[in-house]
Amino acid sequence: MYLSICSCCQEKLVKIQVENYSKAIAEESKEVAPQLTQIYEKIMEIQNKIDKFLPQYQELIEMLDIGSISPNTAQQRRHRKTYHRSNTQVLAKSQIDLAENFVQFLTTIHNLKNLNPTTSSQVSVLTKLSRCKLQYYQENKFAFNKLQRNLEQQAPTEVLLSIQRIVDQMAMNSAYISLKQLALESILLSESYQLTNKVSSLLVEVESTLLEELQQCLLESNEDYEAHLADVDQFLKIQLQGHRFIRPSRRDGPEQVAQLLLTRVISLLQQIVLQLEAKCVEKKFQVSRRKLKSCQKFTQKLTPREILLGPI
Repeated sequence: MYLSICSCCQEKLVKIQVENYSKAIAEESKEVAPQLTQIYEKIMEIQNKIDKFLPQYQELIEMLDIGSISPNTAQQRRHRKTYHRSNTQVLAKSQIDLAENFVQFLTTIHNLKNLNPTTSSQVSVLTKLSRCKLQYYQENKFAFNKLQRNLEQQAPTEVLLSIQRIVDQMAMNSAYISLKQLALESILLSESYQLTNKVSSLLVEVESTLLEELQQCLLESNEDYEAHLADVDQFLKIQLQGHRFIRPSRRDGPEQVAQLLLTRVISLLQQIVLQLEAKCVEKKFQVSRRKLKSCQKFTQKLTPREILLGPI
C-alpha cells in the first residue's frame, strides 16, 4: 500500500531508510555502507547551510532599504552611501555562499551514482534518496533564483553593479585558490610517486590564466595585488598541511595515486567551472572558463599509465 507524505515527513523517512540500509549492508560490504554514510552526511551538511543562508539572503535584500525617501543633507547622503556599501558587501557574500552551496549540493548528489548497489532494496533506497534531494534542490534553487530576480527588479543599477563586482571578484579568487592548490598538490604527488608533469604543467598554465583575470578584478577594486597574493600563499600553506584535495592512503602505489589524481582533478575542475557559471554573468571570465574546460577534456583522455614515469 502506498501513502502520500509531505516533504518534511519524506525527509525523515529517507533518513530512516538510509540508516537502515547502511546497517543492513555493513556486514555485506566494507565499501558501500561507509561511502553512502559519508555522502549522506555531506549532503545534509550542505543542506543545513542552505536552510540557514537562504532566509538570511532574503532578509539582507529587504534590509537594503531600496525605495526609501532620498536623504536631504550631505551627512545623510554620506551615511546612506556607507550603509549601502556595507550592506552590498554582506549581500554579495551571502549570494556567493548560496551559489557555492547549491553547486556543492548538486555535485554531491551525483556522487551517489558512483555507488554500486547489489540488491533491489539498495537500489530503491538510493533512488529515493536521490529523488528526495533533487526535489529539495529544485525547490530551494527556484526560491534563490526568485530572490535574485526580485533584487534585480527593485535595486538601482549602481547597487546591482556593485554587488556583481564583489561577487565576480570573490568567485575568481575562490577559483584561483582552488586551482593553485590543485596544481601544487599535483606537483607534490608527481615528485613523491614518480609521475610525469603532464597534469601539473597543464594546471600551472591554467592557474596563470586565472591569475591574470583575478589581477584585473583586484586592480578595478583598488586592492593591493601583492598583499593579496601574500595572503593567498599563506592560506595555501595552511591548506596543504591539513586540508588537501587529494589524500592517497599509505598502501597506494604510483598507479593507484595516478588514478586518484586524475579522478580528483577532473572532478574539481568541473566544480570550479560550475562555480564560476553559477556565480558570474555569462560574459565574465570567458578565457578562464575555456581554459578550465579544455584542461578538463585533456585530463579526461589520460589514463593512469600515461602519467607514470617508469614501469608499473
